[in-house]
Amino acid sequence: MDGKLEDLIKGPIQLTQEVRAAVDEADLFKQDCEDVNERVEKLADALRSVAHLRNHGSKGTLYDRPTRHVMVDVRGTLDRTLSVVKRCKRAGPGLTRPSNVVPASDFRKVSGLLEGSIGDVTWLLSVSVHGHYGRRGRMEGLPPIASTDPMLAWVWGQIALVLTGTPSEREDGANYLASLACENDRNRKLIIEEGGLKSLLKLLKHGSTIGCCLAAANALGALGADQECTQQIYGQGAIPVFIHIFENGPMKVQAKVAWAIGKMASQAPDAQSVQYPIESLIRPLVSLLVFETMEANGHTGFRSSGAAMHSVAARSALKSLSILEGKAGWNEITDMNQSYNGSMNDDQWDTKSTYSTHSEFYLDRRWDHAAENVSTKTRHGRHSRNLSDSYFHGVSNRDLLKKEREAEDPETQRDLKVQVTFALWKLAENNVKNSRKIASAKALLCFAKLLEKETGEVLRNTVMTVMEMAGAAERDVELRRFAFKPNSLTAKAVLDQLLRIAQNGSADLQVPCLKAIGCLSRTFPAKETKAVIELLVCQLLHVDFEVAAEAVLALQKFSHTDNFLHLEHSKTIVDSNAVPHLVRLVAIEDEDVQVPALILLCNLAMDAGTNDAFRATNVVKALKAVSRSSISQIQSVREVLTLAMRQLELYQAAPQSYSQNYY
Repeated sequence: MDGKLEDLIKGPIQLTQEVRAAVDEADLFKQDCEDVNERVEKLADALRSVAHLRNHGSKGTLYDRPTRHVMVDVRGTLDRTLSVVKRCKRAGPGLTRPSNVVPASDFRKVSGLLEGSIGDVTWLLSVSVHGHYGRRGRMEGLPPIASTDPMLAWVWGQIALVLTGTPSEREDGANYLASLACENDRNRKLIIEEGGLKSLLKLLKHGSTIGCCLAAANALGALGADQECTQQIYGQGAIPVFIHIFENGPMKVQAKVAWAIGKMASQAPDAQSVQYPIESLIRPLVSLLVFETMEANGHTGFRSSGAAMHSVAARSALKSLSILEGKAGWNEITDMNQSYNGSMNDDQWDTKSTYSTHSEFYLDRRWDHAAENVSTKTRHGRHSRNLSDSYFHGVSNRDLLKKEREAEDPETQRDLKVQVTFALWKLAENNVKNSRKIASAKALLCFAKLLEKETGEVLRNTVMTVMEMAGAAERDVELRRFAFKPNSLTAKAVLDQLLRIAQNGSADLQVPCLKAIGCLSRTFPAKETKAVIELLVCQLLHVDFEVAAEAVLALQKFSHTDNFLHLEHSKTIVDSNAVPHLVRLVAIEDEDVQVPALILLCNLAMDAGTNDAFRATNVVKALKAVSRSSISQIQSVREVLTLAMRQLELYQAAPQSYSQNYY
């Protein structure tokens, strides 16, 4: 590719020499030819400067995309100029053929084209050489080549500024690209097509100031507004750069990169395909949470009931998050990401049986031997800003790392937690594979403490992440058994916090907590379900119908026939006095509440219809009234309504003494 660009530059320079030779041989229109030659000489000097910059770019960088556009245009101009000048040579002594007559308009057109080419090459040099390009707002006009599309020139100028400007100019250029990307889809695609991604990723990784890195991360987040753009961001090597920032970057930049990842995941969820190892971002994201939520001695500090965590659990989380062999481990992951082919079987997500080339395999499979395999250089060498060094180097480096984190202002520390939890939420949203990776990274241990300690955005993002993971666990039996098994202290701690928030939290947090509890209904043993079901039944009385409806949906999952313990759960729900509350909700003229309440009531009638609560509440009358309404035509309602009425009529028609003895 470099050779092709050199040929594009060399070709016009050779044409200027041919034009000069043709001017020397011209017999006609000598003055016009001299005027043309004067402009060609100026153009040749500018082209030689471009060639020198290309070969000896010590003072700047030649921006590839506009260079190609300009060189192609310059070559066309010189070809036309050479054609006009050659017509100024006599065919023979004293002869002037009609073809030798050159209209004055041709010289004027050629002169105008040459002036435009001089302007284009001069502009190209101005945006490529340090100190020649003014700060944003002081651009020295637009190049003639971009007269039909001024936005193209603006994009070229800002990308060139990001590549060659001073630190403050690079920051301004990246911020301006971010503002352009926020305006419309065309600007985003134009920035990507003209090489803006590579320049922004380079600035993010090697920026000399925090401001440069923040501006680059902000621009990348603005560019990832749709699936196509996000895939191109990942495809051009963003993931290794993001991992590098999570390992070495300042906390403010880490927070901004986490925000960009979350934004891209929310704007383009379909871009999270096996083509790019996006899940490799999960472990470094979780590792940032470990520093912010776990004490240096490994204790979590939980106060919740019955779910006290031993320090071994915290050390296990740190162990699973550590990166092998210091910075070399991350570098190896980076190389793997760049050559990743993207093949993964979701049914074999456990790292013990998955592909050997994936970075997660590298982290998990080799951990058991990490303590023995860590080299002397890694153990006693330079301090690295990752978990493995702090874990292996002992108390001194860990304390040093903790001091570095604590030196940041509280606002920055909180923003990091906000953005990391936001990124994990969006990565887990409707994505079983990413939820598996989050669970395998021991993130639930961090989430349990965040649910207990935090407020505001951090708490909300954490609740939403746990809800998404619970939804994935409902769909994936392996994830459910691994992350939310009944005897897991971590799972119990998370569940305790969900129950607490569902009971006492605000309505906007109660809804996702209730949804998560419902999704985990299959993980509850019968003997431990009573307290959970009683809490859900209490929420049927909530003044906010959205909360009440979510409680109904959660109870539905406990009583659904897919649940192995649905008979026991249904009896517990009825014994918790849920029937009167459901009858009240069925009478409400709001389908979002009425329909799920009716389905739940029918399921309970079929599983526990012998309970006196149905007779005392006169459920049959309520169901008959519903059967005459429009909602009885809904398929999900029609399937259970008739069966429930038949079941209740059968038991309630029997003599009371028989019914009681039977029950």
